[in-house]
Amino acid sequence: MTNVVARLLNSMNLSNGTIGALKLTNCALHLENLANLHSVRLNFDRIVVNAKNLSNRAGTNLTAEVALRWDTNGMVQADIKAALLPASAEVALAFHKLHLRPLAPYLEPHLNILVLGSKLGLLLRSNCAAPRMSYPKFAFRETPGSTASRPPRG
Repeated sequence: MTNVVARLLNSMNLSNGTIGALKLTNCALHLENLANLHSVRLNFDRIVVNAKNLSNRAGTNLTAEVALRWDTNGMVQADIKAALLPASAEVALAFHKLHLRPLAPYLEPHLNILVLGSKLGLLLRSNCAAPRMSYPKFAFRETPGSTASRPPRG
């Protein structure tokens, strides 16, 4: 993370700019990996991205909302607020009914589990802040209530 922030800060010396708004709607992505013993196929569709103030300028606050459908039933949503200088980020991720079976060839060797079926629901919130000339500090917050059981908006 520190290297990423340093590279972005150094890019301000070369040039800087801002994209005021970026909107993507109804996009799709198909991932396929046939190199594993068990092939991996994963489809993402209904992808929506709304981002504002994409910039490498100091003091610019980026906001972004991303939502997509995972295979046929799952939903993923991310809400992001970030700034480059001073470096800070607040990220909320929501997962609803994610089927992990397509990821089994990647998960099983590292987690010593056998994924037969799943419907993952989870809500994560994290923030990161770095005062000038300091390393970023991360914090995770527990969200009260079981909001992971309902689908994310979007």
